[in-house]
Amino acid sequence: MTIPQYCGQKNFFKMKTKKEYMDRMTFYSKDDIDAPHLEGLKYVKEGSAVLSAGCGSGREVLFLNNKKCKITAIHYDKEMISSSKELIDNQNIEYILGDFSKFERREGYDNVVCLFNTIPFLNRQQLEGFCKESYINLKKGGSLIITFMDRWGSFNSAVHYLLGHNKNYTKGHLLGLLGKFKINQFRMGKYLLIIATK
Repeated sequence: MTIPQYCGQKNFFKMKTKKEYMDRMTFYSKDDIDAPHLEGLKYVKEGSAVLSAGCGSGREVLFLNNKKCKITAIHYDKEMISSSKELIDNQNIEYILGDFSKFERREGYDNVVCLFNTIPFLNRQQLEGFCKESYINLKKGGSLIITFMDRWGSFNSAVHYLLGHNKNYTKGHLLGLLGKFKINQFRMGKYLLIIATK
């Protein structure tokens, strides 16, 4: 499987295999937390209980681990989970192979984080499920934190760019799905940042 088939973006870093993708993401995992796709982690307090939705190769899990968070990391791809485990030597991180749009733990997380370019991979039903389950999984006062690349400053354009087709997502649609949340931040730009509190 080539990376354009895997992630939906043509010539993504000019990589040809999933291993190249994971190697590059492992490199960027060591990037400064000021990197736009990791900015949301600034709002996670040290020692928090965090659900990393779509943990990928471990870029955000690395920083959460450095903050001594209690981490549950979920991803649908076992190779990505393996990459994260290789990057971070911590047996206390709980890894789950599965669909985070259907994940219902009801443990009461302080934060649910979904970073980098994970959201645009979800279809409408999955996005609706993710927003619903995030609300259920958070404790009262907990926050959902989302970032992803917004190449042209509009949510719809970002989805079109990443996946090569329009899924008819709009800012209004996403805000509607977050209707139960209090929106603390909704910033458009190169990277879209959303912080929503239960």
